[in-house]
Amino acid sequence: MVANGASKKAICRMKLSDLISLIALDEDSTRQFKVDVRNAESLASEMVAFAYA
Repeated sequence: MVANGASKKAICRMKLSDLISLIALDEDSTRQFKVDVRNAESLASEMVAFAYA
């Protein structure tokens, strides 16, 4: 869920080539990829922990 319209627009404006480039960089201390997001509460907890890391 996007907090406001501006953020949603920014996400939609990302070029596919930019996304592919980010994925190619793999995970690091500022980027994690999730394959299966079925538990929103668990994901939220991970996001908070990641933000504080």
